Amino acid sequence: MKEESEKKMKTLSRLFSIPPERLHTRVVFGNVRDEILAISNSDEYDVIVVGSRKPGISTHLLGSNAESILRYAKIPVLVVR
Repeated sequence: MKEESEKKMKTLSRLFSIPPERLHTRVVFGNVRDEILAISNSDEYDVIVVGSRKPGISTHLLGSNAESILRYAKIPVLVVR
């Protein structure tokens, strides 16, 4: 499962016009918010990019993961819909 996810991330990263040494991807398993926030607390990252789709009534504009990451992150967050 991890190998398949890493292959997909490499394929997706080719879509961006960012030099490979500037784009960091990581495949981890666990609670989405907790994993992203823990990783982002290192000094290695400048921004978190997270997707959001199909908002529910309780989250209105953002998905629950995106909303939670946006609320607790210590670095800028870009939410892509």
